[in-house]
Amino acid sequence: MEIQGFVYLKKDADCEYAMGTPEDWQGKIHAAIEINEETGSVLLIVDAFMGMFDMKEVILKFHCKVHQKVLIPKGLNFIEESAYIMKRLQRKGGYNLDIKRMVIAASLEKGKLYDDFLF
Repeated sequence: MEIQGFVYLKKDADCEYAMGTPEDWQGKIHAAIEINEETGSVLLIVDAFMGMFDMKEVILKFHCKVHQKVLIPKGLNFIEESAYIMKRLQRKGGYNLDIKRMVIAASLEKGKLYDDFLF
């Protein structure tokens, strides 16, 4: 399962088609396995749980891919992806989980992958 992006769900999101409890999902940021604009739905994953949500339950979203734990924009070829990843991994201070969380938060705010503030 490849991550296709990240979403931020409403605090009162309908969790009818989600595994686990509503507290696992509502008002949190989640990795999206599928963001389907045509059907207006998102398939999310958290730990070992999966959930399908209507797009109206999503407050913020952005599309991206994840490779070697680095968030990368969609549409890059192999060489461009490799260069993008290496630049992030070789930055002063590295690219750790805290940096990844900051990139996710900034990208949700912008509606697209945004990590320009790292450089």
